[in-house]
Amino acid sequence: MNVVGLDLSTKKLAIVGDFAGTYRYASITLGQKLPESTEEARQTVRQWLRRVTSSNVCHAYVEQPVVGVGGVQTTLKQSYINGAVQAALVAEGYIVHPLVSNSHWKKEVIGSGRASKEEITDWVRTNWKGLYRTIGDDQDVMDAACILIYGLSELRRTA
Repeated sequence: MNVVGLDLSTKKLAIVGDFAGTYRYASITLGQKLPESTEEARQTVRQWLRRVTSSNVCHAYVEQPVVGVGGVQTTLKQSYINGAVQAALVAEGYIVHPLVSNSHWKKEVIGSGRASKEEITDWVRTNWKGLYRTIGDDQDVMDAACILIYGLSELRRTA
C-alpha cells in the first residue's frame, strides 16, 4: 500500500510517502504566477508519483488551504494549487481522502492543535526516527510527514 501526505503553499509543495515501508519525499519550489504554478504543481506531482508508486492501493491526505493568512489572493492561489495537485493524485490512481486542517492533524498526531514548528520536529524526531532520518529538518516536509502519519493512523483506525 502507498500512502502520501502533502503540505501545499503558494510557493512550495512538500510530499512525503510511505511506499510499502520505504519513505520518500520531495520538496518543490513553485513559480509565482497563475496558471503556470498550478500546472507546474500538477505535472511535478504526477511525475514524482510515477517514479515512486509501487502498488495498486494508493491513498493521499492533503492539508486544506489555510484561509485568511496572506489575504484573499493567497488563499485563492493556494486553492488552485490544491485542486491541481488533487487532480494529479486522482489521475495517478490515488484515493484522495477529505482535506485535513492543520489544527486537526496537529491535534491528532502531536496532541495539540497549536503545536509549534519545534514541537512538531521534536515529536517526529522522537517517535518516527526512521522517517526523521529520511526527511531532515525542512519544516514543510516535516508537516507533510505529519499529514502522512495522520493518514496512516486514519487508515488503521478505519480498517
